[in-house]
Amino acid sequence: AEVADEGVAVLGASGAVLAIDEDLLGATVLAWGETLPDLFAMLAVARAGQGSMAVAACFGGPVLNLLVGTGAPVAVAAVRRGASLPFRRSPANTVLFAETVGLCAVLLAVVPTWASWGLSRRTAWALLATYLLFQILFLVAQQRWLF
Repeated sequence: AEVADEGVAVLGASGAVLAIDEDLLGATVLAWGETLPDLFAMLAVARAGQGSMAVAACFGGPVLNLLVGTGAPVAVAAVRRGASLPFRRSPANTVLFAETVGLCAVLLAVVPTWASWGLSRRTAWALLATYLLFQILFLVAQQRWLF
C-alpha cells in the first residue's frame, strides 16, 4: 500500500510540476500502468489457446476494478471522514463515463451478433481503433477544445 501511495504521490507531483490535469493522468498514465500487467497475462493466456479465459479476464478485471476499486475507497472515505468521497465532475469525466457505457453496450451487441461469439483480427483492430478514438475524445474534452 505504501508503494502505491508513493507512486500516486509522484504521479500527482509530476502532474503539478508539468501542469497536467489529474483527470488526464488518471485516464492515461495511471490506467496504462494498471492495465499493462493484465494485458501481458491475457496475451499469455490467448497464446496458449485459451480464448474464452482471455476474454473472460478482459471483462472480469474491469468489473472487479469498477465495483471493488470504486466501492472500497468510497467506503474507506466514508468511515474515515464521515462523508462521501469528493469527485469533480468535468466534461472529460463525462466523456469517459459515456465512452465506458457506450463501449459496454456495443460489445454486448457486437460480440454475440456481428462477431458470432468470436473475435477476429478485424474485430481486434476495430477495438484498438476505438480505444484511440476514445483517448482523442477524452483529450478534446479534457482540454475543452470543443466542450
